[in-house]
Amino acid sequence: MESIIFRYRARDVADRYITFIQEIINRHFVRGRSLISRVLCEEWQWKLPNGNPKGYAVGDILLRLEETGYTYLPERIYAKNNIKKAMF
Repeated sequence: MESIIFRYRARDVADRYITFIQEIINRHFVRGRSLISRVLCEEWQWKLPNGNPKGYAVGDILLRLEETGYTYLPERIYAKNNIKKAMF
């Protein structure tokens, strides 16, 4: 029986997926995190009811895998833009 690392939005992430995910990351490393998320959405056929890819959910899985040391993601191409600026 395979080992489940965690479950996220009805998707079990098992040991066998780690190798697959890391291959996708390595193949698209220089193109960034967003593209990696889109490619994984396509490979898993993971879409919202309106047909759009679940990019946020896959991105969150990738971040969780990186936090736990299972994968290594490229640096962000663009800085976070959702940080509130201090008002002085």
